Amino acid sequence: RARRAAIEAAELQRTGTAPFATVLAALGTVLRRSTGHDEVTGGALVSTRAPPTATDLVGYSLNQLPLTVRAGADRTLAEVRAECADTLAAALAHRTHPIAHIVADRRRSGRPDPTPQVLVALQEIDTLSFGGHPVDQEILFTGSAVADATIFVQERDGAVHLAMEHRGSVVSAAAADRLLAELDEALEAVCRRPDTPVEACLPADGSVLTGPPVPPAVAVVERIVAAAAARPGHAAVEAGGRTLTWAELGAWSGVIAAGLRDEGVEPGDRVVVGLRRGVELIAAIVGVLRAGAAYVPVDPTYPAERNRAVLEAAGARVGFAAEDLSLPATVRRLDLAPCPGPGDPTPDDLPAPDLDLPAYVIHTSGSTGAPRGVEISHRALAISTAAREPVYDDPPGRFLLVSSVAFDSSVAGLFWTLTAGGTLLVPTDAEVHDVDRLVELAADHGVTHTLMVPSLY
Repeated sequence: RARRAAIEAAELQRTGTAPFATVLAALGTVLRRSTGHDEVTGGALVSTRAPPTATDLVGYSLNQLPLTVRAGADRTLAEVRAECADTLAAALAHRTHPIAHIVADRRRSGRPDPTPQVLVALQEIDTLSFGGHPVDQEILFTGSAVADATIFVQERDGAVHLAMEHRGSVVSAAAADRLLAELDEALEAVCRRPDTPVEACLPADGSVLTGPPVPPAVAVVERIVAAAAARPGHAAVEAGGRTLTWAELGAWSGVIAAGLRDEGVEPGDRVVVGLRRGVELIAAIVGVLRAGAAYVPVDPTYPAERNRAVLEAAGARVGFAAEDLSLPATVRRLDLAPCPGPGDPTPDDLPAPDLDLPAYVIHTSGSTGAPRGVEISHRALAISTAAREPVYDDPPGRFLLVSSVAFDSSVAGLFWTLTAGGTLLVPTDAEVHDVDRLVELAADHGVTHTLMVPSLY
């Protein structure tokens, strides 16, 4: 995608700051509109030909510098541009430090991965000629992209030209055209109307991600309760030769939720779920969510050292755990209530969870340090679950849940299936490590969907 900008190269040069700072300020304003965040991070493509002796070297001498732009709604474009100039000046002192080393350094220190998803490059191109014939320069696209979006801003022949390379799976052609148009508009505003507030330049009103619109968020537990009412006699969970009907899942999870409330668990509190694979595990997870709390999954089959680190960092006061899973003194072990019978009383006054409170906390692998808990809200869980529905042709009728619930890929199958009123087939701890047995389970139980790591394919 490419277009000529409304501003001229001379305007970019006479703003009083480095042209690259002006471009960064404009890009930050555009990304704020797309993400809704006042602080956005992009990557500057910079030359590493710092020594004069490197000027004539032939080769790829570029590096990515992650830069954060603060484009709050109440700031003026001039303020954002001035801060970008300071940020850029400080970062350029490290232009030869490879991005791979920056990523590794951040991971070792337990900080988020800074790999930029959006890159920007500013080029000043002189007119060339060979044998008296002028040479035109164009950006050629190879069909692949190094980032979700790479934006090129070129100054040549007195004009400013904009171009973008993008991943079609993330940014559609229409969205790329819109991004370039917004960058053009933002550049014009930064150069010609620098006192304009960021909010007035490009109000935040949406994303550039592709795909159909997502319906309003409805908590997954509300949809699970509705499925239980609609399909009471159908199988909700099958594990180890035991079947849990939808009516039983609805009643059991309600009893578990009420029990947690009686134990003093408040909305947003964290509850450890460290049970072995079985119907109890699924009932406990749904029960924690119905209590408005966040489940913290711990797999008893994982290394004891990892589980100890997760439990100590979990921030939970209570939990359900297998007998062989040791809990720290700060976490009180609760007995899981038995599944109620047909005539047993069950609570019917459980409120819907607050969508902005956490639904679960899953910990990273810890391969580069201590496991870190990632907190996901009920709203995010609701939206990510609903977003799958218009993409796939059919909802899961019978889902083979191979992933550990302590691994984030489990969330897809777990809640996509239950909100659709399907059946979760949960292999036991022994079965999940037996590839031949997994094949038998899939064939014998009519599995329609599954998700697993490639090594099991």
